[in-house]
Amino acid sequence: MKMAMLILNSFLLASIYSLQSLVLTLADKHFVIQTCNDMDDIDFCSKILLSDRHSLNATSVADLAGIALDIAIKSADFAFSHASDLSDKYSGQPEEEPLNMCKELWSEAIDDLRDAQTEAANQNYKNAAELANDAQDDADSCETAFAERGFKSLMSDVDEPFHDRSGLASDILDMLDVS
Repeated sequence: MKMAMLILNSFLLASIYSLQSLVLTLADKHFVIQTCNDMDDIDFCSKILLSDRHSLNATSVADLAGIALDIAIKSADFAFSHASDLSDKYSGQPEEEPLNMCKELWSEAIDDLRDAQTEAANQNYKNAAELANDAQDDADSCETAFAERGFKSLMSDVDEPFHDRSGLASDILDMLDVS
Protein backbone atom coordinates (compact mmCIF):
# COMPACT_ATOMS: atom_id res chain seq x y z
CA MET A 1 0.00 0.00 0.00
CA LYS A 2 2.82 2.39 0.88
CA MET A 3 4.54 1.62 -2.39
CA ALA A 4 1.33 2.26 -4.33
CA MET A 5 0.89 5.64 -2.60
CA LEU A 6 4.50 6.55 -3.31
CA ILE A 7 4.06 5.69 -6.99
CA LEU A 8 0.78 7.61 -7.13
CA ASN A 9 2.36 10.68 -5.48
CA SER A 10 5.30 10.54 -7.89
CA PHE A 11 2.92 10.27 -10.82
CA LEU A 12 0.84 13.21 -9.58
CA LEU A 13 3.92 15.39 -9.05
CA ALA A 14 5.21 14.54 -12.52
CA SER A 15 1.79 15.32 -14.01
CA ILE A 16 1.59 18.66 -12.21
CA TYR A 17 5.11 19.58 -13.37
CA SER A 18 4.27 18.60 -16.96
CA LEU A 19 1.04 20.59 -16.87
CA GLN A 20 2.82 23.61 -15.40
CA SER A 21 5.49 23.40 -18.12
CA LEU A 22 2.80 23.16 -20.79
CA VAL A 23 0.96 26.20 -19.43
CA LEU A 24 4.18 28.23 -19.27
CA THR A 25 5.16 27.20 -22.80
CA LEU A 26 1.74 28.12 -24.15
CA ALA A 27 1.84 31.44 -22.31
CA ASP A 28 5.31 32.23 -23.67
CA LYS A 29 4.33 31.11 -27.17
CA HIS A 30 1.33 33.41 -26.84
CA PHE A 31 3.65 36.35 -26.07
CA VAL A 32 5.62 35.69 -29.26
CA ILE A 33 2.45 35.44 -31.34
CA GLN A 34 0.98 38.54 -29.67
CA THR A 35 4.13 40.49 -30.54
CA CYS A 36 4.07 39.17 -34.11
CA ASN A 37 0.48 40.39 -34.51
CA ASP A 38 1.95 43.84 -35.12
CA MET A 39 3.98 42.56 -38.11
CA ASP A 40 2.95 42.42 -41.76
CA ASP A 41 3.60 38.67 -41.93
CA ILE A 42 2.45 37.25 -38.61
CA ASP A 43 3.09 33.64 -39.62
CA PHE A 44 6.67 34.31 -40.77
CA CYS A 45 7.44 36.28 -37.62
CA SER A 46 6.06 33.56 -35.34
CA LYS A 47 7.74 30.76 -37.28
CA ILE A 48 11.16 32.42 -37.22
CA LEU A 49 11.06 33.51 -33.58
CA LEU A 50 9.68 30.19 -32.34
CA SER A 51 12.42 28.35 -34.24
CA ASP A 52 14.73 29.58 -31.47
CA ARG A 53 13.90 27.96 -28.14
CA HIS A 54 15.04 31.10 -26.31
CA SER A 55 11.93 32.90 -27.55
CA LEU A 56 9.87 30.87 -25.10
CA ASN A 57 11.77 32.57 -22.27
CA ALA A 58 11.28 36.08 -23.67
CA THR A 59 9.43 38.44 -21.39
CA SER A 60 9.74 41.62 -23.43
CA VAL A 61 9.81 42.86 -27.00
CA ALA A 62 13.45 43.80 -26.37
CA ASP A 63 14.18 40.12 -25.62
CA LEU A 64 12.54 39.13 -28.91
CA ALA A 65 14.52 41.79 -30.78
CA GLY A 66 17.72 40.29 -29.39
CA ILE A 67 16.62 36.83 -30.46
CA ALA A 68 15.74 38.10 -33.94
CA LEU A 69 19.21 39.67 -34.21
CA ASP A 70 20.80 36.38 -33.11
CA ILE A 71 18.84 34.53 -35.80
CA ALA A 72 19.89 37.09 -38.43
CA ILE A 73 23.55 36.78 -37.40
CA LYS A 74 23.41 32.99 -37.71
CA SER A 75 21.91 33.41 -41.17
CA ALA A 76 24.61 35.93 -42.15
CA ASP A 77 27.36 33.64 -40.82
CA PHE A 78 25.98 30.82 -42.94
CA ALA A 79 25.79 33.08 -46.01
CA PHE A 80 29.40 34.21 -45.51
CA SER A 81 30.55 30.58 -45.29
CA HIS A 82 28.50 29.68 -48.35
CA ALA A 83 30.00 32.57 -50.34
CA SER A 84 33.50 31.52 -49.24
CA ASP A 85 32.91 27.92 -50.30
CA LEU A 86 31.52 28.99 -53.67
CA SER A 87 34.35 31.46 -54.19
CA ASP A 88 36.83 28.61 -53.75
CA LYS A 89 34.79 26.40 -56.09
CA TYR A 90 34.64 29.10 -58.79
CA SER A 91 38.25 30.23 -58.38
CA GLY A 92 39.55 31.66 -61.65
CA GLN A 93 36.08 31.79 -63.20
CA PRO A 94 34.01 34.92 -63.87
CA GLU A 95 31.67 34.11 -60.95
CA GLU A 96 34.55 34.44 -58.50
CA GLU A 97 34.43 38.26 -58.61
CA PRO A 98 30.80 38.68 -57.48
CA LEU A 99 31.30 35.90 -54.93
CA ASN A 100 34.26 37.75 -53.44
CA MET A 101 32.14 40.91 -53.33
CA CYS A 102 29.44 38.93 -51.55
CA LYS A 103 31.97 37.70 -48.98
CA GLU A 104 32.88 41.32 -48.22
CA LEU A 105 29.21 42.30 -48.06
CA TRP A 106 28.40 39.42 -45.72
CA SER A 107 31.30 40.38 -43.48
CA GLU A 108 29.86 43.91 -43.35
CA ALA A 109 26.38 42.52 -42.63
CA ILE A 110 27.72 40.51 -39.69
CA ASP A 111 29.49 43.60 -38.34
CA ASP A 112 26.32 45.68 -38.78
CA LEU A 113 24.24 43.12 -36.90
CA ARG A 114 26.73 42.85 -34.05
CA ASP A 115 26.73 46.64 -33.81
CA ALA A 116 22.93 46.48 -33.81
CA GLN A 117 23.10 44.12 -30.83
CA THR A 118 25.26 46.62 -28.97
CA GLU A 119 22.93 49.49 -29.83
CA ALA A 120 19.89 47.46 -28.73
CA ALA A 121 21.60 46.53 -25.46
CA ASN A 122 22.10 50.27 -24.89
CA GLN A 123 18.43 50.87 -25.77
CA ASN A 124 19.36 52.82 -28.91
CA TYR A 125 16.66 51.02 -30.85
CA LYS A 126 16.49 53.45 -33.76
CA ASN A 127 20.22 53.02 -34.45
CA ALA A 128 19.91 49.25 -34.02
CA ALA A 129 17.05 49.11 -36.54
CA GLU A 130 19.04 51.19 -39.03
CA LEU A 131 22.00 48.83 -38.68
CA ALA A 132 19.74 45.81 -39.27
CA ASN A 133 18.43 47.59 -42.37
CA ASP A 134 22.01 48.19 -43.53
CA ALA A 135 22.69 44.47 -43.16
CA GLN A 136 19.55 43.76 -45.16
CA ASP A 137 20.85 46.05 -47.91
CA ASP A 138 24.09 44.04 -48.01
CA ALA A 139 22.11 40.96 -49.08
CA ASP A 140 20.49 43.00 -51.84
CA SER A 141 23.90 44.27 -52.94
CA CYS A 142 25.16 40.70 -53.18
CA GLU A 143 22.34 39.91 -55.59
CA THR A 144 23.15 43.07 -57.55
CA ALA A 145 26.81 42.03 -57.86
CA PHE A 146 25.70 39.07 -59.96
CA ALA A 147 23.02 40.93 -61.93
CA GLU A 148 25.41 43.71 -62.96
CA ARG A 149 27.65 41.10 -64.55
CA GLY A 150 24.79 39.30 -66.28
CA PHE A 151 25.04 36.22 -64.04
CA LYS A 152 22.30 34.30 -62.33
CA SER A 153 22.98 34.70 -58.62
CA LEU A 154 24.63 31.78 -56.91
CA MET A 155 23.63 33.25 -53.53
CA SER A 156 19.84 33.70 -53.83
CA ASP A 157 19.17 30.65 -51.69
CA VAL A 158 20.84 32.38 -48.72
CA ASP A 159 20.41 36.07 -49.61
CA GLU A 160 16.62 36.02 -49.63
CA PRO A 161 16.11 34.18 -46.30
CA PHE A 162 18.67 36.46 -44.64
CA HIS A 163 16.99 39.54 -46.10
CA ASP A 164 13.73 38.44 -44.47
CA ARG A 165 15.32 37.60 -41.11
CA SER A 166 17.23 40.86 -40.92
CA GLY A 167 14.05 42.70 -41.88
CA LEU A 168 12.20 40.98 -39.05
CA ALA A 169 14.86 42.08 -36.58
CA SER A 170 14.60 45.64 -37.88
CA ASP A 171 10.79 45.60 -37.62
CA ILE A 172 10.88 44.38 -34.02
CA LEU A 173 13.49 47.01 -33.15
CA ASP A 174 11.23 49.64 -34.74
CA MET A 175 8.50 48.59 -32.30
CA LEU A 176 10.83 49.59 -29.47
CA ASP A 177 11.80 52.96 -30.91
CA VAL A 178 9.54 55.42 -29.14
CA SER A 179 11.58 58.52 -29.93
